[in-house]
Parts: sequence; structure tokens; C-alpha cells
Amino acid sequence: NNNNNNINTTIKDRHLKEQDKKIACPVPIDHFQDDYKTLLKYHTTLTNLCLQLGKAKSSSNYKGPHTYKANILKNLEGIIVWGKEHKVALALHDAPYPLLMPEILKLVQKHYGITTTTSTGSSSSSSSSSTNNSKRGEKKSVTTVVKPIILLSERNPKEYTRKRSKTHGSYTYLCRPTKDQSTVVRTNTNSSKTKKTKKIAIESMNVTTLEGGAFDVVGCMDRATSLFGKADDNDDNAAPQTTSPPMNQIFYSFKEANKQQQTQYIIDTMKNYQDTLQKSAIFSYNMFEKDTRTSVNELASQIKKSMIEALLVVSEDNNGRSHNQVRMKDGMDYLGLNHFFADVAHDINSNNNNRRHRRLSLKRMS
Repeated sequence: NNNNNNINTTIKDRHLKEQDKKIACPVPIDHFQDDYKTLLKYHTTLTNLCLQLGKAKSSSNYKGPHTYKANILKNLEGIIVWGKEHKVALALHDAPYPLLMPEILKLVQKHYGITTTTSTGSSSSSSSSSTNNSKRGEKKSVTTVVKPIILLSERNPKEYTRKRSKTHGSYTYLCRPTKDQSTVVRTNTNSSKTKKTKKIAIESMNVTTLEGGAFDVVGCMDRATSLFGKADDNDDNAAPQTTSPPMNQIFYSFKEANKQQQTQYIIDTMKNYQDTLQKSAIFSYNMFEKDTRTSVNELASQIKKSMIEALLVVSEDNNGRSHNQVRMKDGMDYLGLNHFFADVAHDINSNNNNRRHRRLSLKRMS
């Protein structure tokens, strides 16, 4: 009877897992309209590529780093271009997009370029700055390099590494450290024996380009293929390698890193990643260190406030009327942003009308 109960429980568990899968993704891609099918295919292909970054070489469907990089960039660019062509503000969150931040930055600048916002000066100033010295009615232009909107959800690096390793450790990948990053540390134990431990120095991310670090998967492939083509400097007889390194020599999973006692390498990488992105983010929030549970409404309200402050520009025309516009060119034409800023636009325009009516009333009275 005990055996039968165990079998029934196992069957029930399997059934529940299948049900969970259906709930998690209840609608197949074919259900969507043709335009969105294309977007979802780009996304699913990109996700599947990144879930197999560190897989060992096999004869059937192995893709080397050059092919992998080309496929990743093709699908990522497809997503960015799709958003522009269809005028949809896309929210790219969760895996694999945090691993592709430098490429997202480059592609957004490639396809959205540099914007020039023209506004009208509203007051005179004694400042020598040309920005603040514009008189009423004088037009001025502000040139901005387009960047993606970054909203950062922070985690405690140590706690994140522990939980991620436990739940998704077998298919969450990062770049393997190079020989130059590794240092052997020798310490004497109580038994007079020398203990060897390997300490790994992380590669820091570039604050401007977001390149570098163990979460920059495209950069890892570039670095690995360039280093793989060189001979070993410590071996005079070594010949340079002519083929690309296999993917499992470039990447390894959190699970494997933990087995190799390199957990601290993941923690340090995560900390550097968050610290770097925080400088570019218009909003950052750590809900995991709050004493009380964060409500959806509270978080949404904070995000909206930050986006309005960062993205909305209010300018005044020759008649003293204020107009609001999104910093991004044609931003209010984009599905998502138009709804996002609709009530704000209404409030600003209402205030403008009230001020205009008050001015007209004062003129009539005088």
C-alpha cells in the first residue's frame, strides 16, 4: 500500500507540474496577431540561445561562439527594430536581457540615434551659461544621445546567488574567469599544512558602455575567441589555436561555479553589476530588504513618478503656454508611453488653460 501511495503521489506531482506549465504560459504564440508573432519568435529564440550558453559540444546541434553571437545579435536587433517600426514601447525584463545590456545600449543608439529637443526660453538670467541665458521666445536646442530606460530591481548579491543557484543554478550562466583573473592563495592551517585556495578577481563593468564583467555574454565570446587564437606565453613551443573554443569553455553555470568553490566570484560580479547599472538607472528599488511587503500599487506609483521626472519635458511657447513632451522623439506616438503619460498631459494642459483664463480675466478687468 505504501508503494502504491508513493506512485500515486508521483503521478499527482507530475500532473501538477504540467498544470503549472500551462498556467505559466496559457496562450500559444500562434494565438497572437501576425505582428506580435514575429516579436515573440525573436524573444523565444533569444531566450533559448541564452539558456544553452554553457552546453557541452555535441555533434548534432552544436553552435560555436561566432554562430551564437550572430544569432543572439540578429534576434535582439529584431526586437529593437520591431518596437520602432510598430511604435511600441517595449519592456525587456528578466533573462536574457540583463546579460545583453551593452548590446541593447548599442542597438538603441543605432536605430534611434541622437535626438534634438527644441524648447522656448521662458525667462532671462544673469548666468553666463548659454542654457540658462535664453530670453522669452528665444528657441534653444538640447541634443541628447538616446539610451534605453533602465529600471533597476536590486537584490542582496549574496542572497541572490544562494537562491538563484538553488532554483535555477543549472541553466543560469556567467563567463568563466580567465587565468589572469585567478590567484592561488596559500594559508597555513593549525596542522602546519599549507592550504591552497583560488581567489578570483572580477572584471569590472564600464560605467558608460556597460561592457565587461561576467554577465556580458557577447563580450565574453569576443574576449574568449580573441584569446583562444593566441599561443600560450608561458610555452615557447606552443602553437596558436586556430579553432574557436567550445561554449562550455567560455561559460559555466552557477551550479558548476559553486562546485568549484567560486561562489564569491558570482557574488562580487552581481554587486559590481548592480552598482554600475545604478548609475544609469532612472529608478532603483530593493523590495527584498523592506520590513513590509511592497504593494503593486506602491511600486507602480514610484516607478511612474521616476519616469515622469526623467522623461517628461515642459517647455513654454511665445504666448506663455506650456507644452509637455517626452524626451524621446515622437514618444507620445508610441503605444504604452501614450497611455503612461496621458493623465499627466491632461493635468498640465488643464493647468495651462486655467492660467490662460486667469490672465485673460485680469486683462479684461484692467
